[in-house]
Amino acid sequence: MVKGSMEHQYWNMTASKYDDATSFIVGLLTQQELKNWLKRQIDCTYNVLELGCGTGVFSNVIAGKAQKLIATDLSDKMLNSARVRLQTFDNVIVQKEDSYHVKFPGGMFDAVFLGNLLHIVAKPTMVLDEVYRVLRKNGKVISIDATWYGLSLWSKIGMALRYLKAFGIPPKTNKNMKPEEIAGIVKNAGFEIVELVLIGQETKAICLNGYRKEEI
Repeated sequence: MVKGSMEHQYWNMTASKYDDATSFIVGLLTQQELKNWLKRQIDCTYNVLELGCGTGVFSNVIAGKAQKLIATDLSDKMLNSARVRLQTFDNVIVQKEDSYHVKFPGGMFDAVFLGNLLHIVAKPTMVLDEVYRVLRKNGKVISIDATWYGLSLWSKIGMALRYLKAFGIPPKTNKNMKPEEIAGIVKNAGFEIVELVLIGQETKAICLNGYRKEEI
């Protein structure tokens, strides 16, 4: 996220309540399904970069499977929570990074994970350009994005009300995206999509994995 932007400031202010609020909005059953799906995407040989790690809820899953994880966020408060959660892992580095302009060299990672990032940043295409750059040849992109696509009207209303109660009015950069919208921006960034699936019980999330296609 861009330093000093409203999107960054908003999530920085939610750090202390983020875990409880997310469980309240998304639901424990859906959260567990998403973690199970994510775990299946990670190989034990992977060197993984996570952009927008937040408090480390998904980082914890990756760290338990990958060879190495660098978990990043722009919010100092989020990073403090992530460091506490991940302190028992010796294969994890937690550090501050701007997902629009990460400081890593090109071709460094086997996989990049974006957890609830593409639908909240103002310029997801810019983030995906960075993902493409830092991935090795045929490297893997993995994303999870909460959505109310596929929910009944009453479920959508309930999810919206829970969000407002937990976090208040969202920043204007927040978007409720459809699977084909996520797929479109990922394809346009140079990735071949392998899996695109809607997962969830109480709520839904768009889960995607693909690989970096080489430029011709």
